[in-house]
Amino acid sequence: KEKKNSTTKSGARTADAAMRQSKARQNVAWVSTTDTQPRTLKQVAEDERNNDKNETASSRRIALTNEEGKELARVLGGGVVPGSLTLVGGEPGVGKSTLLLQLAAMIANGAAATNTPKNVLYVSGEESEEQVFHRATRLPVLDGAHESLLVHATTSVDDVLQLAVSLQPAAIVVDSIQTVYLDGVTGAAGSVTQVRECAAALLRVAKGQRIPILLVGHVTKAGEIAGPRVLEHVVDAVLYLENDVAGGPGRIL
Repeated sequence: KEKKNSTTKSGARTADAAMRQSKARQNVAWVSTTDTQPRTLKQVAEDERNNDKNETASSRRIALTNEEGKELARVLGGGVVPGSLTLVGGEPGVGKSTLLLQLAAMIANGAAATNTPKNVLYVSGEESEEQVFHRATRLPVLDGAHESLLVHATTSVDDVLQLAVSLQPAAIVVDSIQTVYLDGVTGAAGSVTQVRECAAALLRVAKGQRIPILLVGHVTKAGEIAGPRVLEHVVDAVLYLENDVAGGPGRIL
């Protein structure tokens, strides 16, 4: 009888977990696919030609300001692509957060220079807003981005998704993917399931809203991105920030 009760409870927990995951997927289905229909390659080509006529080069890639921005843009293939999902990994303390804070400021400054009313959202799951501010004071590039760079300290991906849809920012930085969680998904933040589902949810909103999202990713002792291997396949690009092999003060991206 005890064995039967234990089996029943285990089955109930499994069903409950499956229901929560199903509900979570419904909650994060920000990109509706019910109204879309398959298109022929000829139709796709025609739409691309029409988009090329209406779009400028800056709307296809977000340019980055100053000399540091040019180097970063070169690594990214010419700039930040709208709707892209990029993962930046590296050892603790190598400067991932500082680099992406600089990148966020560059995008914000570029939007201000072109009179584009766009903010950049920096989501911090590891530091408070005050800590991010004090780190930002060491970066000259932030001088012109104080009014357009939004800082939000949260570990809830649901909050990030809602802000992405409502604010329509020029870009979003999530620091880091191992510290955020999705409601209704089993496991603690940083677990295999949470990292996979959080990345998938952010991917959907990035593609659907054409908002570039950049993720900070921690690395293991073996030098690999922490979390499931599928994370590196979900994103569009994986960048590694490393210390100078010669022992100098520089960094290699």
